[in-house]
Parts: sequence; C-alpha cells; structure tokens
Amino acid sequence: MTGAAGQVELRHGLLLGGGRGSVCGIGYSDNGDEYTAFDRGITDYQYNALLGYKLRFRGRENPLFFDTDIQVGLQKAEYSIFYKKTEATPDGAFISFPTGNFFFCNLSVGLSVNYNLYKGLFVGAGVDPTYRLYQLGDISENRFDVPVIGKIGYNMKYVELALVYKKGIMNSLKTDHFERGKLNDWQLQLFIPF
Repeated sequence: MTGAAGQVELRHGLLLGGGRGSVCGIGYSDNGDEYTAFDRGITDYQYNALLGYKLRFRGRENPLFFDTDIQVGLQKAEYSIFYKKTEATPDGAFISFPTGNFFFCNLSVGLSVNYNLYKGLFVGAGVDPTYRLYQLGDISENRFDVPVIGKIGYNMKYVELALVYKKGIMNSLKTDHFERGKLNDWQLQLFIPF
C-alpha cells in the first residue's frame, strides 16, 4: 500500500514474542510493629509473552521507518521476603513469609523509530505505553507504565526477528509488601507480514 505520490509504504501483520526480565529499584514496606525492617527479598521474574499487530510506515528510499505495535502481553514474577524482627528472640532473628507472585495482563501501544543499518539489519528506539487490564496475586496500586524500548533486528523479507529491551520507568510493584519496584523485559519478537 502506498501513500501520497507513492512515496510511503505500509506493511502490517502478526507480532509474537516472549522472554524473561528483571525487577529493579525494589523498596519493601514495613509490616506492623513486630517486624519493622526487611532484611532482604528474593524476586524471580519468570516470563513475559505478547501477541499483537504491527503497522510499519517507511519511505521507499529512506533508511528510517516507524512502527506502531498494538499488543496484549503477560508478565509473571514470584518473590520471597524475609522480615527482620525488631528484637532478637530465642527462635531466631528472621521470619520468612510464603512466596507470593505478580501476574499482569497488559494492553500496550508501542511506538518506535527505526534505522536500517545494512541490508535487513536495523536498530530502533521508542516508548511502549502500557495499561494493566488484569492482575492476579499481589495487586499493584499502579496500573500504568511507559517503558522505554530499544531493539535490534533483522528483516528476512517474509519474516523478521528482533531482540527488544523494555525498561520500565513507573512504580509497577506498589503493594502491601512493596513500596516500589520496576519491571524490565527482554523479548525475542517475530513479525510475520501479511
């Protein structure tokens, strides 16, 4: 499909992806008078996945191109927290609470500017405004994030592979146990144009 004077090309198609991630900037909440300080927490980001639709706009002779990715995604992380007792007791100084988890179902619209380096090889950067449609486990008070994205990929004409990093910038883990925490994603994405 072309735009005015045949200078703009539109490609569109299915977007699939998945990977792992990390949790950073964690701050722990106090838990009453007896257990007022955290010694440490262990957080394991287990997986992320996405299903989406990509729209790509590019000029016919221009190495720059623009992507809009409409995505539904999943994120899951588990944690264990060790509270530090205010006063030492004969049965030990620490108490471990059971493992909890975060499970988010997200809707996002990623916007990126990309540059073709050589043949099918390209790099890109942008933002991925995200809203949590559904939460299970420890419910976060903040349903919105605007991750910054960076990517490198290779277009093989009929399919495209890209490694994408999404750095969360909003406080995604504000719950009873956490004062703050940000989610970062590593994803391998597959674009199948129609």
